[in-house]
Parts: sequence; structure tokens; C-alpha cells
Amino acid sequence: MNPQGGITAIHATSGESIWSTDQAAKPLLLHGDILFAQAEPAGEAGRLHLVGLRAEDGTRSGFAVALELPQGVSASIDRGPRTSFQAELRAVEDDLIVSWSFATSPARRGDKPQLQRSVWRVGLASGEVDAVAPGDALPEPPPPPQQVTTAAESGGLLRAPRLVADLFAAPARAQSDTGDRVVLKRWRSDSGQPLPDVTLFPSGALKVRHASADGRHLLCSRLDPASNSGKRYEWSIFSLETGARVARIHSPWAGASFVLHGASVLHVSPANRGRVGGRRVEEPPMLRSIDVESQAESWSRPVRSTKQRGK
Repeated sequence: MNPQGGITAIHATSGESIWSTDQAAKPLLLHGDILFAQAEPAGEAGRLHLVGLRAEDGTRSGFAVALELPQGVSASIDRGPRTSFQAELRAVEDDLIVSWSFATSPARRGDKPQLQRSVWRVGLASGEVDAVAPGDALPEPPPPPQQVTTAAESGGLLRAPRLVADLFAAPARAQSDTGDRVVLKRWRSDSGQPLPDVTLFPSGALKVRHASADGRHLLCSRLDPASNSGKRYEWSIFSLETGARVARIHSPWAGASFVLHGASVLHVSPANRGRVGGRRVEEPPMLRSIDVESQAESWSRPVRSTKQRGK
């Protein structure tokens, strides 16, 4: 999402713009060669506008629907003072499954937050819209093997298991004669057969943050021991398939949404406020590319902030 309110496709290696469009504002799902995205309400806050863009050049594909929302629900891309709207899409055969949720925070203490949600099935070719009743089953991915489910429910894992290639993987704490450590537990996705644990690091050496956007890597970090200010962090990025450390970089942030692309780490840094020469300066969120070998920033691009607006 670019700061001007549209969508920009960026070359992941060079950082150069491939195309930009104001026909939509928030990318939601790439299906084949079509990018399905949410458009701004444009005065119709009671509707969810979805459009299809050709991923190659950003032009309209011909797919466009305006879904009627219940009274009081606003499909705003930016967070409101006490509201937030989220839409999720997935493709199932010839249909687009549209799930939305609208959360409202209480205005007074003691009141309970409110959450509304619903699901639609939209024909990709016809554009026909059908509401999906809460009791109707939608096609779901095959469930994890029982061994994986049992491990997740035991409370011993540091993060939920993720499917990577042909196995499930999750970090966990383990005890041994040589001391506590953080290990990578893995199970075969077809049979649930456990694979040998892989030691990632001694307990307390790093803090487990989160998985990459594509679910293939795990970010762990610590305060950079070489930093005099104590405000820089050392990131260690591990493969969730093998447990090998595949990248180590330094950052002013403890963690961020990221993905490993070739020899670079792409991540989103938060908005930053400060003073330069006595003037107040506010930097928007930035998409940054860090070269793993040189530790230098290859490129950066501002992205749209959807932070809460108002009091």
C-alpha cells in the first residue's frame, strides 16, 4: 500500500516501481495472475468494494463487486478511533471466499468490545454473491496429524506449528544435561512422525519473535552486544525446515514483519517520530531491503500507515 492511497508493485531486488494504481488501496490475495484488492469506500462506507488487478501491469481485470455490509459497519482501511475492519480472501475452485470482521472497542470502561463477522461466496467468473451460513462447512486444508495437534495443545511450544514444504515445524524449549535450550521440533506432514530436534540456541540467548510472511523462516533477536547505546538489535533468522541459521543482520527494531528474498531481508519498519535540527519529523512506515552480507540497506520505500486516527 503506497502512502498516496493506491497500490504499488515493487521489484524486490532493485526496489524500483513496476507499476502503480489508484484503482484499489489494499492487496488481499494473489490468485494466478490476478491480484484481488480492497478499494477505498469512496463515500460508501456501508459497502466492501473488491476489484481484480492484473499482476503484470496493475490494470483492471474486469472483476469488481460491492458487498453490502450491515448497518454501522464501515469497510475502512485505516483504523478508526475505536473501530477496525479486516477482510480476508481465499480462492476455492471457481469461487472467492470473502471473510470480514468489524471490531468495536467500548467507549466506557466496563463495556464489552463488539465483534461482527460474516462470510460470502463470490463467483470469480459470474460475480454472483451468496452469503455463507455459519453452519455451512467450507473446504478446509487437511488437518495436521494428531501428533502435531497434541504438541500444540500441550503448551510446550513457543509458537504454533507451521507447514513448511512437507513437514510441520515449531520452536520449543528443551532441557538437557548441558542446560536449557531452544530447539526446532519437526513432524512429517503426512504421517506425523517426529524428526530429530535441532538445537537453535541456548535458552535466554535470543528471544523468539515470529515467522516470516511466507512461513518459511523464524526471526529471533537480542539486544546487540556491540551497541553502546543499547538501542540496536541483532536478528538471527533460522530456516523452519532445517533449523539452520540463514541470516544475521542488525536493526534498530526488536522485530518486524519480514521475508527472506535471495540474499536480502525485506522488512517493514514502523512509523518513526523525532526531531532533526529542532524540527519535528515524522517518518512513515518503510519497506526496507537489507543485504545480508554487507549489512547495508539496499533500498527503502514508504508504505501507507493504517494507524488509529482520532482520539
